[in-house]
Amino acid sequence: MRTKDDHLKNGQLKANYNIQFSTSNRVITHYSVERTSSDMATYIRHLEGFKERYNFYPKQVTADAGYGSEENYLFLEEKGIEGFVKYGSFYREHRRNFKTKEFANARNLHYDEKGDFYICPVGKKINRIGETKKTLRSGYIKETNIYEAADCKGCALMEPCLKQNSNKKTSTNRRIHRTPNLERLRAKARKLLLSEEGIRKRKQRSVDVEGCFGELKQNKGFRRLMLRGLKKVNIEVGLLAMSMNIAKLAKHKARTMDEVCPKTSKTTLFNRNNKSIAAKRG
Repeated sequence: MRTKDDHLKNGQLKANYNIQFSTSNRVITHYSVERTSSDMATYIRHLEGFKERYNFYPKQVTADAGYGSEENYLFLEEKGIEGFVKYGSFYREHRRNFKTKEFANARNLHYDEKGDFYICPVGKKINRIGETKKTLRSGYIKETNIYEAADCKGCALMEPCLKQNSNKKTSTNRRIHRTPNLERLRAKARKLLLSEEGIRKRKQRSVDVEGCFGELKQNKGFRRLMLRGLKKVNIEVGLLAMSMNIAKLAKHKARTMDEVCPKTSKTTLFNRNNKSIAAKRG
Protein backbone atom coordinates (compact mmCIF):
# COMPACT_ATOMS: atom_id res chain seq x y z
CA MET A 1 0.00 0.00 0.00
CA ARG A 2 1.23 3.53 -0.76
CA THR A 3 0.93 6.51 1.57
CA LYS A 4 -1.52 9.19 0.45
CA ASP A 5 0.92 12.02 1.13
CA ASP A 6 4.31 12.57 -0.47
CA HIS A 7 5.99 15.54 1.19
CA LEU A 8 9.17 15.08 -0.84
CA LYS A 9 7.11 15.19 -4.05
CA ASN A 10 9.43 12.74 -5.76
CA GLY A 11 6.96 9.91 -6.27
CA GLN A 12 8.70 7.76 -3.68
CA LEU A 13 6.76 4.63 -2.76
CA LYS A 14 6.52 3.79 0.93
CA ALA A 15 5.52 0.44 2.37
CA ASN A 16 2.24 0.47 4.30
CA TYR A 17 -0.24 -1.87 5.94
CA ASN A 18 -3.95 -1.72 5.18
CA ILE A 19 -5.94 -1.74 8.43
CA GLN A 20 -9.64 -2.64 8.43
CA PHE A 21 -12.00 -1.97 11.35
CA SER A 22 -15.51 -3.28 12.01
CA THR A 23 -17.42 -1.11 14.48
CA SER A 24 -20.72 -1.05 16.31
CA ASN A 25 -21.70 2.22 17.98
CA ARG A 26 -18.07 3.37 17.56
CA VAL A 27 -16.77 0.32 19.43
CA ILE A 28 -14.26 -1.73 17.43
CA THR A 29 -15.62 -5.26 17.21
CA HIS A 30 -13.08 -6.69 14.76
CA TYR A 31 -9.91 -5.66 12.96
CA SER A 32 -7.67 -7.08 10.27
CA VAL A 33 -4.34 -6.10 8.74
CA GLU A 34 -3.51 -6.63 5.06
CA ARG A 35 -0.55 -5.97 2.78
CA THR A 36 -2.71 -5.17 -0.25
CA SER A 37 -3.69 -1.58 -1.04
CA SER A 38 -7.15 -2.60 -2.30
CA ASP A 39 -9.95 -2.43 0.28
CA MET A 40 -12.11 -4.43 -2.10
CA ALA A 41 -9.76 -7.42 -1.99
CA THR A 42 -9.71 -7.47 1.83
CA TYR A 43 -13.46 -7.53 2.46
CA ILE A 44 -14.23 -11.25 2.29
CA ARG A 45 -11.19 -12.19 4.39
CA HIS A 46 -12.18 -9.53 6.93
CA LEU A 47 -15.71 -10.94 7.26
CA GLU A 48 -14.36 -14.49 7.47
CA GLY A 49 -12.10 -13.30 10.29
CA PHE A 50 -15.18 -11.88 12.04
CA LYS A 51 -16.86 -15.29 11.68
CA GLU A 52 -13.79 -17.03 13.10
CA ARG A 53 -13.74 -14.67 16.08
CA TYR A 54 -17.46 -14.79 16.97
CA ASN A 55 -18.62 -17.99 15.26
CA PHE A 56 -21.26 -16.11 13.23
CA TYR A 57 -21.47 -13.55 10.45
CA PRO A 58 -22.99 -10.12 11.11
CA LYS A 59 -26.64 -9.82 10.07
CA GLN A 60 -26.04 -6.44 8.43
CA VAL A 61 -22.98 -4.61 7.14
CA THR A 62 -22.44 -1.06 5.90
CA ALA A 63 -19.47 -0.08 3.75
CA ASP A 64 -18.39 2.59 1.29
CA ALA A 65 -17.88 2.28 -2.46
CA GLY A 66 -14.38 0.86 -2.06
CA TYR A 67 -15.91 -2.53 -1.20
CA GLY A 68 -18.72 -2.72 -3.79
CA SER A 69 -17.59 -5.48 -6.16
CA GLU A 70 -19.51 -8.35 -7.75
CA GLU A 71 -17.53 -10.91 -5.75
CA ASN A 72 -18.19 -9.13 -2.44
CA TYR A 73 -21.90 -8.63 -3.16
CA LEU A 74 -22.25 -12.30 -4.05
CA PHE A 75 -20.47 -13.35 -0.84
CA LEU A 76 -22.91 -11.27 1.23
CA GLU A 77 -25.86 -12.78 -0.62
CA GLU A 78 -24.64 -16.36 -0.15
CA LYS A 79 -24.02 -15.84 3.58
CA GLY A 80 -27.41 -14.20 4.13
CA ILE A 81 -25.87 -10.85 5.13
CA GLU A 82 -27.88 -7.71 4.39
CA GLY A 83 -25.35 -5.45 2.71
CA PHE A 84 -25.69 -1.66 2.69
CA VAL A 85 -22.61 -1.43 0.49
CA LYS A 86 -22.17 1.34 -2.08
CA TYR A 87 -20.59 0.85 -5.51
CA GLY A 88 -18.31 3.16 -7.45
CA SER A 89 -20.92 5.12 -9.41
CA PHE A 90 -23.60 5.27 -6.69
CA TYR A 91 -23.39 9.02 -5.97
CA ARG A 92 -22.73 9.85 -9.59
CA GLU A 93 -25.96 8.12 -10.65
CA HIS A 94 -28.01 10.19 -8.23
CA ARG A 95 -26.80 13.61 -9.27
CA ARG A 96 -29.54 15.84 -10.62
CA ASN A 97 -27.85 16.30 -13.99
CA PHE A 98 -26.75 12.68 -14.47
CA LYS A 99 -29.51 11.78 -16.94
CA THR A 100 -29.14 14.98 -18.95
CA LYS A 101 -25.39 15.57 -18.84
CA GLU A 102 -24.48 11.89 -19.28
CA PHE A 103 -27.41 10.86 -21.47
CA ALA A 104 -25.16 8.46 -23.43
CA ASN A 105 -24.07 6.57 -20.32
CA ALA A 106 -25.10 2.91 -20.48
CA ARG A 107 -27.09 3.30 -17.25
CA ASN A 108 -29.26 5.90 -18.98
CA LEU A 109 -29.94 3.75 -22.05
CA HIS A 110 -32.94 1.43 -22.28
CA TYR A 111 -32.03 -2.25 -21.97
CA ASP A 112 -34.42 -4.88 -23.33
CA GLU A 113 -34.05 -7.99 -21.17
CA LYS A 114 -36.03 -10.29 -23.49
CA GLY A 115 -34.18 -9.29 -26.64
CA ASP A 116 -30.88 -8.73 -24.83
CA PHE A 117 -30.04 -5.43 -26.53
CA TYR A 118 -29.71 -1.71 -25.75
CA ILE A 119 -31.39 1.23 -27.46
CA CYS A 120 -29.02 4.12 -28.22
CA PRO A 121 -30.02 7.83 -27.80
CA VAL A 122 -31.18 8.03 -31.46
CA GLY A 123 -33.29 4.86 -31.21
CA LYS A 124 -30.99 2.29 -32.85
CA LYS A 125 -30.29 -1.17 -31.43
CA ILE A 126 -26.97 -2.03 -29.82
CA ASN A 127 -26.85 -5.81 -30.13
CA ARG A 128 -24.83 -8.35 -28.21
CA ILE A 129 -21.79 -9.52 -30.17
CA GLY A 130 -19.99 -11.73 -27.64
CA GLU A 131 -18.86 -12.31 -24.09
CA THR A 132 -15.64 -12.49 -22.09
CA LYS A 133 -14.50 -14.29 -18.95
CA LYS A 134 -11.85 -12.90 -16.65
CA THR A 135 -10.34 -14.73 -13.69
CA LEU A 136 -9.47 -12.36 -10.85
CA ARG A 137 -6.54 -12.83 -8.46
CA SER A 138 -8.92 -14.27 -5.89
CA GLY A 139 -9.96 -16.96 -8.39
CA TYR A 140 -13.40 -15.47 -8.98
CA ILE A 141 -14.53 -15.65 -12.62
CA LYS A 142 -16.18 -12.48 -13.92
CA GLU A 143 -18.45 -12.94 -16.95
CA THR A 144 -19.16 -9.89 -19.13
CA ASN A 145 -21.36 -9.49 -22.21
CA ILE A 146 -20.27 -7.16 -25.02
CA TYR A 147 -22.70 -5.08 -27.11
CA GLU A 148 -21.86 -3.01 -30.19
CA ALA A 149 -23.81 -0.72 -32.51
CA ALA A 150 -23.82 -1.63 -36.22
CA ASP A 151 -22.74 1.74 -37.65
CA CYS A 152 -22.28 5.04 -35.83
CA LYS A 153 -20.73 6.99 -38.71
CA GLY A 154 -22.61 10.17 -39.53
CA CYS A 155 -24.60 10.13 -36.30
CA ALA A 156 -25.04 13.56 -34.70
CA LEU A 157 -24.42 12.05 -31.24
CA MET A 158 -21.41 9.97 -32.24
CA GLU A 159 -18.86 12.03 -30.30
CA PRO A 160 -20.58 12.00 -26.86
CA CYS A 161 -21.52 8.34 -27.33
CA LEU A 162 -18.01 7.12 -28.18
CA LYS A 163 -16.63 8.96 -25.15
CA GLN A 164 -18.41 6.32 -23.05
CA ASN A 165 -16.42 3.47 -24.66
CA SER A 166 -13.67 1.87 -22.58
CA ASN A 167 -11.27 2.08 -25.55
CA LYS A 168 -11.88 5.55 -26.96
CA LYS A 169 -8.96 5.63 -29.41
CA THR A 170 -9.71 2.57 -31.55
CA SER A 171 -13.51 2.35 -31.26
CA THR A 172 -15.54 3.60 -34.23
CA ASN A 173 -18.89 2.25 -32.97
CA ARG A 174 -20.53 2.44 -29.57
CA ARG A 175 -19.63 -0.49 -27.30
CA ILE A 176 -21.14 -1.46 -23.97
CA HIS A 177 -19.82 -3.99 -21.45
CA ARG A 178 -22.49 -5.45 -19.20
CA THR A 179 -21.99 -7.88 -16.32
CA PRO A 180 -25.48 -9.36 -15.72
CA ASN A 181 -24.83 -10.70 -12.23
CA LEU A 182 -23.22 -7.44 -11.11
CA GLU A 183 -26.17 -5.43 -12.46
CA ARG A 184 -28.57 -7.64 -10.48
CA LEU A 185 -26.53 -7.32 -7.29
CA ARG A 186 -26.15 -3.57 -7.73
CA ALA A 187 -29.89 -3.17 -8.13
CA LYS A 188 -30.37 -5.07 -4.88
CA ALA A 189 -27.78 -2.90 -3.11
CA ARG A 190 -29.28 0.29 -4.58
CA LYS A 191 -32.71 -0.57 -3.17
CA LEU A 192 -31.24 -1.07 0.30
CA LEU A 193 -29.10 2.07 0.16
CA LEU A 194 -32.00 4.31 -0.88
CA SER A 195 -34.36 2.98 1.80
CA GLU A 196 -34.90 4.94 5.03
CA GLU A 197 -32.78 2.43 6.91
CA GLY A 198 -30.08 2.65 4.24
CA ILE A 199 -29.90 6.45 4.43
CA ARG A 200 -29.65 6.25 8.21
CA LYS A 201 -26.91 3.61 8.06
CA ARG A 202 -24.88 5.56 5.50
CA LYS A 203 -24.87 8.58 7.79
CA GLN A 204 -24.00 6.44 10.80
CA ARG A 205 -21.10 4.73 8.99
CA SER A 206 -19.35 8.04 8.40
CA VAL A 207 -19.51 8.72 12.15
CA ASP A 208 -18.79 5.20 13.42
CA VAL A 209 -15.85 3.77 11.52
CA GLU A 210 -14.42 7.00 10.11
CA GLY A 211 -14.60 8.43 13.62
CA CYS A 212 -12.39 5.59 14.89
CA PHE A 213 -9.72 6.28 12.28
CA GLY A 214 -9.99 10.02 12.91
CA GLU A 215 -9.55 9.50 16.65
CA LEU A 216 -6.54 7.27 16.08
CA LYS A 217 -4.75 9.34 13.43
CA GLN A 218 -5.77 12.93 14.11
CA ASN A 219 -6.53 13.13 17.83
CA LYS A 220 -3.98 10.57 19.02
CA GLY A 221 -1.43 11.45 16.33
CA PHE A 222 -0.81 7.78 15.52
CA ARG A 223 0.30 7.63 11.89
CA ARG A 224 3.21 5.18 11.94
CA LEU A 225 3.36 1.63 13.25
CA MET A 226 6.22 0.80 15.60
CA LEU A 227 6.57 -2.88 14.68
CA ARG A 228 7.28 -4.68 11.40
CA GLY A 229 5.93 -7.94 10.01
CA LEU A 230 2.29 -8.95 9.65
CA LYS A 231 2.17 -11.01 12.86
CA LYS A 232 3.65 -8.24 15.03
CA VAL A 233 1.59 -5.52 13.38
CA ASN A 234 -1.59 -7.53 14.08
CA ILE A 235 -0.68 -7.51 17.77
CA GLU A 236 0.08 -3.77 17.73
CA VAL A 237 -3.20 -2.90 15.99
CA GLY A 238 -5.06 -5.19 18.40
CA LEU A 239 -3.60 -3.30 21.38
CA LEU A 240 -4.56 0.02 19.78
CA ALA A 241 -8.13 -1.20 19.22
CA MET A 242 -8.35 -2.42 22.83
CA SER A 243 -7.08 0.90 24.20
CA MET A 244 -9.61 2.86 22.13
CA ASN A 245 -12.45 0.61 23.31
CA ILE A 246 -11.38 0.98 26.96
CA ALA A 247 -11.33 4.78 26.55
CA LYS A 248 -14.87 4.67 25.10
CA LEU A 249 -16.03 2.47 27.98
CA ALA A 250 -14.55 4.93 30.50
CA LYS A 251 -16.38 7.84 28.84
CA HIS A 252 -19.61 5.86 28.88
CA LYS A 253 -19.18 5.11 32.60
CA ALA A 254 -18.49 8.78 33.27
CA ARG A 255 -21.66 9.83 31.46
CA THR A 256 -23.64 7.24 33.41
CA MET A 257 -22.23 8.63 36.66
CA ASP A 258 -23.29 12.15 35.66
CA GLU A 259 -26.83 10.90 35.04
CA VAL A 260 -27.00 9.11 38.41
CA CYS A 261 -25.33 11.92 40.41
CA PRO A 262 -25.95 15.12 38.40
CA LYS A 263 -25.31 17.44 41.37
CA THR A 264 -22.12 15.70 42.46
CA SER A 265 -18.96 16.37 40.48
CA LYS A 266 -16.48 13.55 39.87
CA THR A 267 -13.84 15.38 41.94
CA THR A 268 -16.15 15.69 44.97
CA LEU A 269 -17.20 12.06 44.64
CA PHE A 270 -13.55 10.99 44.45
CA ASN A 271 -12.66 13.04 47.56
CA ARG A 272 -15.58 11.59 49.51
CA ASN A 273 -14.47 8.08 48.64
CA ASN A 274 -10.93 8.89 49.79
CA LYS A 275 -12.23 10.27 53.12
CA SER A 276 -14.31 7.16 53.76
CA ILE A 277 -11.31 4.94 53.04
CA ALA A 278 -9.12 7.05 55.34
CA ALA A 279 -11.74 6.84 58.12
CA LYS A 280 -11.82 3.06 57.89
CA ARG A 281 -8.05 2.85 58.04
CA GLY A 282 -7.98 5.21 61.04
